[in-house]
Amino acid sequence: MTEEISQAPPAAPLVPAPERRRTTEFDIVRRNFLRNKGAIIGLVIISFLVFVAVFADVLAPYDPIAQTRAFLSPPNGTHWFGTDVLGRDMLSRVIHGTRISMAVGIGAVLIALVIGMAVGLLGGYFGGRIDAAVVMLIDTFMSFPGLLLAMVIAAMFGTSLPVVMLAVGLGEFTLFARLVRSAVYAERARDYVLASRSIGAGSFFIMARHVVPNIMPSIIVLVTLSIGNAILSAAALGFLGLGAQPPIPEWGNLVNVGRDYIQMAPWLIWFPGIAIMLTVLGANLLGDGLRDALDPKLRR
Repeated sequence: MTEEISQAPPAAPLVPAPERRRTTEFDIVRRNFLRNKGAIIGLVIISFLVFVAVFADVLAPYDPIAQTRAFLSPPNGTHWFGTDVLGRDMLSRVIHGTRISMAVGIGAVLIALVIGMAVGLLGGYFGGRIDAAVVMLIDTFMSFPGLLLAMVIAAMFGTSLPVVMLAVGLGEFTLFARLVRSAVYAERARDYVLASRSIGAGSFFIMARHVVPNIMPSIIVLVTLSIGNAILSAAALGFLGLGAQPPIPEWGNLVNVGRDYIQMAPWLIWFPGIAIMLTVLGANLLGDGLRDALDPKLRR
């Protein structure tokens, strides 16, 4: 009689547990940013304005410079924002003004960023007499209000858009110079900077390879916050007649032209004024949200 030997079923192969994806610094920043409702609102506003600026030619229903016989027509189904004293469609002018105002604001901030980073890096990294000269330069420019300095430059060199960008940028660069100088002053004593020096790395290589990337979060926040201020300063120059000149539909210029008709046609200043307010609000909300997300001390 044959004895049957029962065989145990083969064991199931072990399946390794799925590895958890490591939480990166970008994930933390993104999560904290998305939790901030104000930052999301600011991002939506700025994204919408950038979209309008890029596609202004498509979105505008009329030529912003074309004149009609509908003088000072109030908002209606044909002209949603009404018309100005020359019969030009205000909606089209505000839309095209978005492109001009955003370009001037971003251009001015880029000028301020380049000058401020160069000055701040030199003073903060090298120290000594160079730093003393940088501090003196910053204090000299800060002794003048930024808008007053921009007015002087615009009055001296004309009222073209590049001059307005330069004028506003020179009024804003001290903010970047002070931030970069203080950040670099702290970074230059770090171990990775000392190690790079010990192996013979040059000063400009160390600044470009090590120092600048580590201070970029602070610079990104300041750039975002400064865009709103730059647009507001450019609009102030336009309102004072020192910015873009008619018929260029720049927001400050539109408010300046509309103030003469504020009693009979208040919509001439309503809509460009609201556009300026929304832009500054969106930039400030976005900048505050980025600061809270990027700064470890402010993270929740």
